[in-house]
Amino acid sequence: MDPLGEIIGSDSQMLAVECHRLYAAPEFGSFVRAACVGSGRSFYAVVTRASTGPFDGNRIVQAHRLAPGELEQRKPHLTTILRTTFEARTLGWGEGSARSCGTPPAPPRLHCFVYPSEDAEVRELTKTPAFLRSLTQVVDVPLEDLLVAAIDAARQSWGGEAPVVAWGKYLARLLHSDYVTLEGVMQRLAPPAAPASSGGPRWEAGIPLSGGDPFGD
Repeated sequence: MDPLGEIIGSDSQMLAVECHRLYAAPEFGSFVRAACVGSGRSFYAVVTRASTGPFDGNRIVQAHRLAPGELEQRKPHLTTILRTTFEARTLGWGEGSARSCGTPPAPPRLHCFVYPSEDAEVRELTKTPAFLRSLTQVVDVPLEDLLVAAIDAARQSWGGEAPVVAWGKYLARLLHSDYVTLEGVMQRLAPPAAPASSGGPRWEAGIPLSGGDPFGD
């Protein structure tokens, strides 16, 4: 598997990664793995932000008024002055086949390569809902959007066997004081349903916090 990029900044909670190709950042909310050969550890994280801009922070990007495709042909040097980066919230770490959620003993080294996480790795990290706690602590990111994207990415790795009931109950406890965000996450992840017999809109329906499937699966 080709790497997405390499780490250019890290601490115990976040990774900053520069992509090897321009505009090739992974999707918001997707799971990634940092492989550090020297330490023997792998670090797992969820993408929280992506951006593209000039290497030189003092350079001003200007519009060229060229049609798509023509810009790359007439300005090939742009790929040498621009870069795409992304940030990811660390969820857990592993050594060998063992993986666990939580803060790793030490952050990954700079210049370690970062790859998309494989489905088996995502299932191992999300088999318990503890991974959601780290995501609810991310700041300066739309929390509802992040939770929806990450849960949806995890469900894709699990298929029909995703433990969504456990995730939903745990998330309800984490967001007990933020009902608006909880309601938004539940509604966006639930499958379409027929309108209630009362004819009222779906957002008026209560959210099940115990029992049943909060995501409608």
